[in-house]
Amino acid sequence: MARAHQFAQDALQLLVSLDSSWYNSAPGSRECLESMGAVVSGVSLAGTDLATVIYHNPLDGEPSPGPRGDEASIRRNRHSHAKPRVTESLDNAAHQLEVAAVACRYTATTVEQAHTRLVDSRERRARNAPPAKLSTAQWAALRAIAQGGVHVRKSLSGRITWIKATDGTRIIQPTLDVLEKHRLVQVDTRPPPHRERPITLTARGRQALYQRDRPGGNEAPAVNPPHPGPGKSR
Repeated sequence: MARAHQFAQDALQLLVSLDSSWYNSAPGSRECLESMGAVVSGVSLAGTDLATVIYHNPLDGEPSPGPRGDEASIRRNRHSHAKPRVTESLDNAAHQLEVAAVACRYTATTVEQAHTRLVDSRERRARNAPPAKLSTAQWAALRAIAQGGVHVRKSLSGRITWIKATDGTRIIQPTLDVLEKHRLVQVDTRPPPHRERPITLTARGRQALYQRDRPGGNEAPAVNPPHPGPGKSR
């Protein structure tokens, strides 16, 4: 019974998370969220059925002081009356849990399919996106990241302390900020911030390099406006 109530709590948390995530706006999400709501309801009802089993299960304690009858006969009678009620409640709990298991599998499959469609859609948009406007240094950083071996380390406050590339390419924080802003690279957030985190290309970043390297795809890099030198200010 305790496990059923824990299952209901976990299912409720998952329902809340799905309802407040990107999945809420995915086509067909309404039916899936309703299915997850049915899981919460079904598992909660199963917990109630199991509690009913405990209620009807005869506990053979000692009777109150006073005249006593045939205790063996009384116990047989109590067990005889409890058995059909206990059996019915157990059958109901098993049915509710079976239905909840089917709904869970449906929810998992539906969410996975929606996520696959989302990823495919993003990759198509990345392939069709125009080449990024980057400076020479930013293109060099993107190529270094494409080759692998680029890591970043941050302080506990989230400030970048250093960026290291194994091929020796110098990458500074503003360069990385631009690449992240254009969604060309992503930093692996699984390691703790104070440890080295690898930087990899996104699908958009791979497409940007492909478009730049193909014949006729080498656009002029973005150039920062020159700063007036001494004696040239207006």
